Amino acid sequence: MNEDDTSSQRRDEQIQRSEIVEELKDFFNSKFNDLKKTVQTDSEWTAEATRKKCMFKSHRWLEVEEMCDILPSNQDLFSEVKDAVTSSKEQSTLRNYKYSKWCSQFGFSYLPASPVTLALYLVSLIQLEDKPCGKSKLNLAFYSVNNMHELACLESPCKDKWLKLCLEGCLRKVSRPIEKKEPISPEILKQLVLKFASENCSLGNLRIVTLCVLSSAGFLRISEAFNLKRSDIELFDSYCSLYIEKSKTDVYRDGQHVVIAKTGNFSCPVSLLERYLHSARIPEHSTEHIFRPMQAGKHCRDCGLRTPLNKPLSYTRTREIFKDMLTAIGIDASRYGLHSFRSGAATVSANLNTTDRLWKRHGRWKNVSAKDGYVKDSIKKRLSVSLNLEL
Repeated sequence: MNEDDTSSQRRDEQIQRSEIVEELKDFFNSKFNDLKKTVQTDSEWTAEATRKKCMFKSHRWLEVEEMCDILPSNQDLFSEVKDAVTSSKEQSTLRNYKYSKWCSQFGFSYLPASPVTLALYLVSLIQLEDKPCGKSKLNLAFYSVNNMHELACLESPCKDKWLKLCLEGCLRKVSRPIEKKEPISPEILKQLVLKFASENCSLGNLRIVTLCVLSSAGFLRISEAFNLKRSDIELFDSYCSLYIEKSKTDVYRDGQHVVIAKTGNFSCPVSLLERYLHSARIPEHSTEHIFRPMQAGKHCRDCGLRTPLNKPLSYTRTREIFKDMLTAIGIDASRYGLHSFRSGAATVSANLNTTDRLWKRHGRWKNVSAKDGYVKDSIKKRLSVSLNLEL
């Protein structure tokens, strides 16, 4: 082994160790955050418990409970009905202990709530200095209160026109110009493959590059890529099939399959996936996430995926590594994010005039306006609008 190979191997080992150190930091930070979430204050728990108690003590729920006691059954029918009704909403839109705590603090009724109470709460959110409030947080606060009243079968204050004006005003106050990240091009992905997924690359680098290329080829949302398990992947001679168990637009969790073709190029997403699964020694029928943190080893060759931890990579750490890789190949990393894979592939596909029906199916968009938001039209296509006028 010559000196260049030795120095290259040492450099790879140093990079691998630094990645593992950062991932260990991220792991322990996540554990610490989980601990902080577990140790909530008594007032928060009391407010949440009181809210749940009030929600299921309305006239409608008392009627349900009374009729369940009459019916002969070995099961707890009342709990089954509660579970069925609450399952109609996303759980994140039903938990709003901060609102119930805020109401308890000032002696306001939160179930049922008045339009004035909710308006004051919304305004208080945009006045927070330590945690700036965004549009999504305001909408979540507004509609979680609406869902609480619907589940309790009470008149919702959110139907009040004056309150809707207040919400609209708060949204305008916190609105900021939309700064979309640039779509990533196939040329950049190929540079990443050449630089970080060579024959003797580290498993950590191969993992991130495979994630990038696979997300682009499959039009995957980054959350969908993180949640991929080995049992969700079927490999064939000319393509692979990915089962997307949970998706933003798949509210009933029916699941969808995404097929990706083998291209035969050095940047082929299927070939990279096969290499990665083999290098990471992931069993074929494993139900663990394929993109998960690394565990340290004495040497670079001893490093592998952390087991038995069945937890995917964190968004923050993945973004950091991806941006470091872009910087290493001379690309301005600030222009790109983890959503750039999906938007980049959609842009290339649209500008190459891929059949609209197949394009929409591959990206699993719910409507036309949603998919159009991912495309950055080429200057040539934009100029064709005025050229076709023949002026």
